Amino acid sequence: MNAYLAFLKKEFYDYLRSYKLFVLMMVFLALGFLNPISARYLPEVAASLLPDGIQIQLPQPEVMDSWAQFYKNISQIGIIILLIVFSTMISNELQKGTLIHLLTKGLSRTTILLAKYSSALLVWTCCYGISFLVTYLYNFMFWPLTNVPHLLLGIFCIWLFGCLLLALLLLGGVLTKTSIGSLLCTGGFFLICMGMSLFPPLQEIQPAILITNSISLLQGQSLPADYLVPILLALLLIGISLSSAVVIFRHQQL
Repeated sequence: MNAYLAFLKKEFYDYLRSYKLFVLMMVFLALGFLNPISARYLPEVAASLLPDGIQIQLPQPEVMDSWAQFYKNISQIGIIILLIVFSTMISNELQKGTLIHLLTKGLSRTTILLAKYSSALLVWTCCYGISFLVTYLYNFMFWPLTNVPHLLLGIFCIWLFGCLLLALLLLGGVLTKTSIGSLLCTGGFFLICMGMSLFPPLQEIQPAILITNSISLLQGQSLPADYLVPILLALLLIGISLSSAVVIFRHQQL
């Protein structure tokens, strides 16, 4: 446990020194502000840009518009930047051979991988939580009496999918020892999920539905029970990815 905590501390120091933590926090903080502000004021800005004499009736902004922006921005911007930042979490050290010194001092390979995944998971949780809290507070200011159904479950679905992608990044890095390989691993997984969605029996159980369709929860178009199988499958895939990465890394020549 002491070795795990020491390596975890070392990972956080590296994130601070390389500005990875700063970049991610600024991106997710900006997204947190952007979601409610764009939903609240974009119709007014669009109306002001119309030529004189032209009037268009735009719908009044609602809290659901802000949460739709939240889901869109996190899935299309936040997740992509998260993957790019953490695509090197194991591949760089494997290429440079910097882990050999730690291994000769008795640090186990399992501890290294678990600490790397834990640190990435904590950073993702903190940054995502900041974005959610900022969006939630501004939504409360703009639309104080609005109730959003199943909000926490919808937020959890995106978080869990991010955890799954980080596990796949780690597995891809161990397999290929390159950041490109890590990104290809997650990209390939997403393509497989999209392929599964073409078949009706698999469409509602593939894990990517956690990020592509969880807004339906907030809109009342789907029920929490519809996400039970994708959630369980995502948890299973996280366990398989981490276990596979550990087994491969234990027998890998550095």
